Amino acid sequence: MESAQPPYSAQHPWLVICFGGELENQTFFSVSEDRYYMRRIPELKEKLIRAYADEWLLLESIYSSDCYLWNLISNEKIQLPPLPTECEILMCLLSAPPHDPECQILFLIKETENEDDDENDEDVDLDDENDEDEDEDDENDDENDEDVNPPTLYFCKPGCNEEFHK
Repeated sequence: MESAQPPYSAQHPWLVICFGGELENQTFFSVSEDRYYMRRIPELKEKLIRAYADEWLLLESIYSSDCYLWNLISNEKIQLPPLPTECEILMCLLSAPPHDPECQILFLIKETENEDDDENDEDVDLDDENDEDEDEDDENDDENDEDVNPPTLYFCKPGCNEEFHK
């Protein structure tokens, strides 16, 4: 590993590959220079890079939906409002750096149900004769499940909003 700092001298755009058991290692590939830089940046450990604008990265913990903005040059950090605890982030957009008045953060998320709720909702089947008919109904129900819980758009203005708007 060369450094615990990003490759400041590398020309943009970069392709960043995080790897290792807890994503503790990063390879920055400079497309314009056709060169790569190996790094181990502590702030990126256990994080997914969800979006970026200029030197700002939107990071998500690999263990939760906790997200924040991090400036890889100044090391400044802006905590974002919490997302629902039971959710899957499908897409994310950082429209501009946080100092830009037009900056917005958008998340397209799928809210997931708690496994305990699923167990309570299951019907007990005591009649084996109707199992074939019910299997066909279950297949149709699976197709319709997507309509029951469609993805939701959450957005906020970093530093201004204390919660996401839905």
